[in-house]
Amino acid sequence: MTVRLCARSSRIATQMVDMARRRASPGLRIWTGRFLIAATVAWLLWRLYEIGWTAIWAARPRSPSFYLLLVAGYLVLPSADGLIYRRLFRLPFAMLFPILLRKRIYNAAVLGYSGEVFLAMWARRRVVAPATEIGHAIKDVNILSAAASTIVCAAVLGWLLAARGMGWEAGRAAGILLLVVSVLPLSLALRWRLLMLAPGISGWVLGVHLIRFAIAQLVQLAVWHAALPDIGMGALGRLLAVQMIVGRLPFLPNRDLLFVGAGLALSGPLALPTATLASLLVTASAIQQLLHATFFLATMPASAEIREPSPTCAS
Repeated sequence: MTVRLCARSSRIATQMVDMARRRASPGLRIWTGRFLIAATVAWLLWRLYEIGWTAIWAARPRSPSFYLLLVAGYLVLPSADGLIYRRLFRLPFAMLFPILLRKRIYNAAVLGYSGEVFLAMWARRRVVAPATEIGHAIKDVNILSAAASTIVCAAVLGWLLAARGMGWEAGRAAGILLLVVSVLPLSLALRWRLLMLAPGISGWVLGVHLIRFAIAQLVQLAVWHAALPDIGMGALGRLLAVQMIVGRLPFLPNRDLLFVGAGLALSGPLALPTATLASLLVTASAIQQLLHATFFLATMPASAEIREPSPTCAS
């Protein structure tokens, strides 16, 4: 059983690197993602028109900390990835950081996991290691990142359940249950040797991801609090839970827009001011796209020799 699982894990790693060398035909999920984005944009334009562009502009965030925290939050992920891959690939952080910025852009604006394909393409030219070892490292980092994300989600949901009147005991029990559910797959992965990284390194990578997710969520709450100082943390926490759920949807391009749509649709149930929330989310999403474009252009010299991955490469 273990031999078969190890062989399967090896095939996954090899296929991840092979995807950097071939083009696959467009799949159903790609067109589904494009349709969802188009439908979301159309619905957003109608909803924003209904709210009123004048009201949205009047409610725009004016606190400088809102914009500074947005930029800081954008850099959390590539910074954490830089710490991880500096150890795994034995390359300087300064060399890795622009590549990991571009990886973030591909995953956020093009298609989920296209950033990993780009990273594999780049690493094959820079890392002194077999292609399968590079694929294993990227695969394992993704598995541990997903595990850390689920653990943080469990903690946030446990806090929300307690804050919603279940009581701290019930909320803590629910959080522990969600934590067990999230950690169990990781434990099985370790038991079945689906992770090729050494246990000590795997634990360190998981720890970096946990710290990264915790910092990112705290920064996100601080961003919203800077724009909505009169809104309680309970309502902002529920909005954060919505964002985390949308962020875990796989193979979808530009999940920022999907979150804007979801946030506006839930502004009533979440008891948030519609015009102010619309202005906040639209402004934050616009700045995200501006940061994507700025850093994409800024990192072009670092990745000039790598052929850019098309969305079809991740299918």
